[in-house]
Amino acid sequence: MPDNQEFVEELRKRFAPEIERLDKMALNLIAVNNIRFIYTQLKTIDVEMTMEFFMEVEALTTALVISYGRLFAKTAGTTKLRRVAVPTDLRSIHDELIEYRNERFAHHGGHETIQTGIELEFDGESITVNPVMQIGFWVGASRAWEPLFVWLSAHMLDVFNAQLAHLSKVSEIDWSMNYGDPPAWVT
Repeated sequence: MPDNQEFVEELRKRFAPEIERLDKMALNLIAVNNIRFIYTQLKTIDVEMTMEFFMEVEALTTALVISYGRLFAKTAGTTKLRRVAVPTDLRSIHDELIEYRNERFAHHGGHETIQTGIELEFDGESITVNPVMQIGFWVGASRAWEPLFVWLSAHMLDVFNAQLAHLSKVSEIDWSMNYGDPPAWVT
């Protein structure tokens, strides 16, 4: 019988497509963990009506929405989730996040939550240009998003575990993942 390393390399070759899929799915698991972490940060953020607070909320929300949208976009590095996988009762929340991604955070497409303009002031001799912006945002994070993120975590683990179960069946060897303890911000 070959040594363990040789055996593992043989399995890597034999199940290369399945292992590549696991690798891509692992990137999605990391993205979901990022989303859950950012969401927890937004939910628990100390509210201070300062420019720094606003910028922090805007940066975290941008990261959350972009990370979420990335899961549903075609990329070379990960497996793409499909909208039909999202439970019917959560699709409106999903659609809201995708709209934010596409129209506000990723492409500045004129989402209703952001209005910009230019004010001109003439002092009799010169024009001063003042960019103005009105932005709507949650103080923290929308509580309506949480069920979607909880579902997403469970769904991604189910899909990953299904792939492991498939590999266990076709290889006749038990495949499992070392999960460890969940981080405090997930529980």
